[in-house]
Amino acid sequence: MGGIRLSIKALGDYTRSLQALQPGDRVTVFGPYGRFGDRSLASTRFQVWLAGGIGVTPFLSLAQQAAQAQRPIEGILIWSVRERSDAVFIEELQDWIDALPRMRLELHVSTETGYLTADQLSASVGEDQLKAAEVFICGPAMMMQTITRQLVAFGMRRSRILTEDFNLKP
Repeated sequence: MGGIRLSIKALGDYTRSLQALQPGDRVTVFGPYGRFGDRSLASTRFQVWLAGGIGVTPFLSLAQQAAQAQRPIEGILIWSVRERSDAVFIEELQDWIDALPRMRLELHVSTETGYLTADQLSASVGEDQLKAAEVFICGPAMMMQTITRQLVAFGMRRSRILTEDFNLKP
C-alpha cells in the first residue's frame, strides 16, 4: 500500500496545523508541481543538487527514484542547514546517495561555516566541472536567488540552473 509523507517546515498557522493530521485523516492533495525529476534523470551532465533546509525533500525523492531505477547520475548533493540538528533526513538521504555510486553527499552547516556561496561550491566540485554542470536548487527564496546570481557571475549559463519554488502561492 502506498502513502504520502509530508515534510513541512512549520512557519505559520496553516503549516503548524498540519502537525495535527493523523493517519487516516481525509485531505485533499494538489501537485506535485516540481520540474526537477524529468530533467535531472534524463541529464548526462555532472549535476549539483543544492538543498537549503526543508528544500531537501525533492532531492530525497530524486535520489530514491534514481537509485531504484539504477540511473547512472554523476554529481554531488550539498545540503545546507542552519544547525546539524536540522539535518533530520541525513541517514535516509545518505542511504539513497550510497546506492548511486557516482553521487556524493556533503552537509553544509551555516552556523559553522557561514552561508553557502558559489566559491564554496567551486571548491567542492571544481571550477571547470561546476561551470559545465547542471545545477538544481531548492530552498529558501533568498538562498536560491543569491546562489543563482553568484553562479551566473561565476560563469555558469543561466539555462543550466533550475530552481524549485516550493512555496504555495494564492
